[in-house]
Amino acid sequence: MSYRLWQLLHWLLAMVVVLASFSHVVLVNYYLREHGQQVTWVLLSIFFILVLLTVRVIRPWIRLRQRWLVVSVKPDAADTTHIVLKMRDRAAYGARGFEFKAGQFAWLSAWRSPFTLTYNPFSIDSSALSRDTIGFTVRSHNGFSAEVPKLKLGQSVYVDGPHGSFHLNDDETGPLVLIGAGVGVTPLLSMLQTLADQNSKRPCYLWLANKNAFAVVGGRRIDELCDRLHLEVVHVFSKPAHTRGQRQDKDFVLAHFPDRYQQAHFYICGPNALMDMAEQVLHAQGVPGHQVHTERFQMV
Repeated sequence: MSYRLWQLLHWLLAMVVVLASFSHVVLVNYYLREHGQQVTWVLLSIFFILVLLTVRVIRPWIRLRQRWLVVSVKPDAADTTHIVLKMRDRAAYGARGFEFKAGQFAWLSAWRSPFTLTYNPFSIDSSALSRDTIGFTVRSHNGFSAEVPKLKLGQSVYVDGPHGSFHLNDDETGPLVLIGAGVGVTPLLSMLQTLADQNSKRPCYLWLANKNAFAVVGGRRIDELCDRLHLEVVHVFSKPAHTRGQRQDKDFVLAHFPDRYQQAHFYICGPNALMDMAEQVLHAQGVPGHQVHTERFQMV
């Protein structure tokens, strides 16, 4: 099933459930005998209509003015594409511009009206200190992601965001350990680039798993960040060209624990198996749960 079809069915089923529930209440009449019950259902109906209008009409209308323009489309590692978007009208977002926290994501739509039912979620991989431009690295799969390389310079893109609780917190101290695999590095790149723009002196560690050196998403940007941060990068290749492959497993995590690891914050983004393993190891080593953060990509 395509993502577009899945999302459309999601909306249709939600409408069916709500309408069926409301019809049941009205037709049975048992729930509307008392005046208080009538008021309650009227208020709930008004609330539902307002939510629907906000999501499907008001917010898309606002995004029509807050459109973004494509200013860069470049191939990245393997089958990924890095795009950069720039605000068409900075005033549309107010004096502070587009604000997000490093690690968050946004829903994107192109080639369609902002009122379309289908948007696609991607992690922002640029610095949160940039108010006028945002970047994304998208792996071609099917549907919208496969069309991203065909975006044209100057083309309009609609952005719904930012969203997500997986992000850097301003009050964090201690070492920062980022564990990623494949395109899961994108929110981690945003974190590192934000810290670099802040001239942070915080010790940073990036453990990154890929098939081989040619599959490292954002490899050039990672190299540049090593010159701007106290950053130690460990690449793990499962199928390297001339050596035996490695895995990000329990032994790897234990072997690379940094000093003061119990004061570190761990951000993990990748396959569920990787995140499950890392969470179990960190818990066993006594790392407090509030210092372990995960981002799980799934249909929502």
